[in-house]
Amino acid sequence: MSRVCYCIRGSFNFIMSWLEMILIVVYLYTQLSDLIKISEVLLFCMTQSAFVCKLVNFIVYKNNMFIIEKHLQNPLLTYLNKEEEKLVNEYVDNVRILAKVFRILCTGVVLFYGLYPILDHEPGEIKKLPLPVWVPFDTEKYYVYIWFVIMLSLSIGAWTNSNIDILTISLITLATVHTEILKERFRKSAESTLDTGNRTEIESPKQKIIKCIIHYNAIYSFVLDIEKTFSKGIFVQFLCSVLVICLTGFQMLVISFKSIQFVLLITYLNCMTCQIAMYCWYGHLLMESSNEISDACYSSEWFKCDLSSQKMFLTIMERSKYPLILRAANFFTLNLPTLMTLINLAEAFDTEKSYLILGGFYPIKDVSKKSKINYYIRGTFFFTYSWVEWILILVYLYTKLNDVVKLSDTLLFCMTQSAFMCKLVNFIIMKKYLLIVEKQLENPLLASVDEVEEKLIADYVYGVKILAKIFRFFIVLAVIFYGLYPILDHKPGEIKDLPLPIWVPIDTEKYYVYTWFLVLSGLSIGAWTNSNIDILNIMLITLATALTEILKRRLKNGITPTTEVSGENKVISSKQKIRTCIHYYNAIISLVNDIEKVFSRGIFVQFLCSVLVICSTGFQMVVSDYRSIHFILLVSYFNVVTCQIAMYCWYGHLLMYSSNEITDACYSAEWFKCDISTQKMFIGIMERAKRPLTVQAANFFTLNLTTLLAILRSSYSYFAVLQHIYSNRSH
Repeated sequence: MSRVCYCIRGSFNFIMSWLEMILIVVYLYTQLSDLIKISEVLLFCMTQSAFVCKLVNFIVYKNNMFIIEKHLQNPLLTYLNKEEEKLVNEYVDNVRILAKVFRILCTGVVLFYGLYPILDHEPGEIKKLPLPVWVPFDTEKYYVYIWFVIMLSLSIGAWTNSNIDILTISLITLATVHTEILKERFRKSAESTLDTGNRTEIESPKQKIIKCIIHYNAIYSFVLDIEKTFSKGIFVQFLCSVLVICLTGFQMLVISFKSIQFVLLITYLNCMTCQIAMYCWYGHLLMESSNEISDACYSSEWFKCDLSSQKMFLTIMERSKYPLILRAANFFTLNLPTLMTLINLAEAFDTEKSYLILGGFYPIKDVSKKSKINYYIRGTFFFTYSWVEWILILVYLYTKLNDVVKLSDTLLFCMTQSAFMCKLVNFIIMKKYLLIVEKQLENPLLASVDEVEEKLIADYVYGVKILAKIFRFFIVLAVIFYGLYPILDHKPGEIKDLPLPIWVPIDTEKYYVYTWFLVLSGLSIGAWTNSNIDILNIMLITLATALTEILKRRLKNGITPTTEVSGENKVISSKQKIRTCIHYYNAIISLVNDIEKVFSRGIFVQFLCSVLVICSTGFQMVVSDYRSIHFILLVSYFNVVTCQIAMYCWYGHLLMYSSNEITDACYSAEWFKCDISTQKMFIGIMERAKRPLTVQAANFFTLNLTTLLAILRSSYSYFAVLQHIYSNRSH
């Protein structure tokens, strides 16, 4: 009986989905002469086509789901200790939260599709249907029934489609978390015990490595079956999404932004963007995680293992050069790129640290209760001030949607403030990791340097401090011009402008001086805090680069500083020196990972917003009088924004370039005079060095010069579009 009901439900839902698509295609054929109508019909036609293809693909390959379930019941994947169970739960919980958000978006879209033909209906017009479909009878006479049937079909499609998407994302996430577990097991594989389940087994490193290899193979097989089941459906989804997003944007331009249909289109655009972003983000996480298996092997104490085990590690590292990736029909890849002086490396960013503590943002420890209260009061005040300023700018932006020049002028600072607020929120959330970064920099392994190495670090730090002064000078100049231009550019009889395009609920003419002071104060707070976060990040990346240069020097010379014991110099063998370098390399990798963890998301938003900011600034410079103070302000502001992203990309590129040369440093050493065991250590280091140290923005942008050029190219493209629109409206 259950099987019969199952088949009936499946047949009904499948027929409803196909019938809806056919009726949309028929309606599309009847509207071939109307471009706006075609774009409106195509919008949903492509979505429905993607859904039907995904559904057919899922039905054809649904038996693969039993194989996938069997993989997940494999003891290799289910036999976990408490830490591993906790990790799995964290990943699964994150996907469940995302699933709820995505379903809310889908529900919102369905509701707006049902409401917009009713709420946007004007007397005397023919009532629209929720979807552009052809029906073979009088829609006016049977409107309620037709509306209900279309909404039912739309709901079935949206719900089924979202569940296929979430199922795919959940399976990819399980593959990612098992890759994370595998990496941790590889790191511990050289230890004498391995905790599995509720008991501790005594195992040799070789046995543990063999288990890890079998685990790796199981994950690989699991990923292949996921790809086999969903690959073709995702391919069609990606193809259709290009047209859907394009057509949605076009529709938003040709309809009134005050209508319910406009709200529907915004919700629909968010839903579609979220859909493809989920696939790319979680596919990218899997690829990034599997890409780090080589690092995990290298982070283990492989050099303590026997020759046979070391060869196993090398084989695994060779395999991990090809990360686990999910492809859409083999076409798209799911991925949205130390004589010994103990010095305090953390002193390098004392200036930025003290400024951010003054603002109430940098983490503090071991302070009195009174100091802590003052710290939180300052932080709350500055944080609230910045948020209020941002909200008032957004309100002003909404009031200027019909004026391209005013819109670009407001967007210019709105995007800057948006980037700053996201960076600040991210910094506050991740600030506890800064204490970990400080602890790493206090590690004697990194802080123990000779005179030459100390000078090398000092030179790198000095270079950044000079740049920081230039950057702050640009910022102070921009803030001064923001304050001066509304006064110096003011003409008699005109309403006085405020330093920023901002909405205020009071009479600005009557209270101009107070309003001017408050707006400029908010601008100064934001600019100062933002610049300190930027310089702190650059300084930490520079320290990592300097430490990489020291590592290269030690590998090349084959000499580490000799340690003095009881007044006698202890001679260190080549093998001991190389082991020290390996630990040193691991410490640098860990430092770079923590720097990325703290700043990654903030940089990502900064880069996205910088494209629009540079574009808007350039456009404003074109439409402004070059003899005005406002034009000089725009030039100063353009220098600040360009300098900001150039700093990130340049210093990120230096780190990548420096770590790329570790292989050359190893080869330049007299490795051929060492024994076989030491030579193999050199090979291990060179294998790891094939993947340079990089700082990434949310695993999407890599901080290098290529990214800088991409941002500038994108900014110019948007600038050209904006200028074209302005020229057309002017004529």
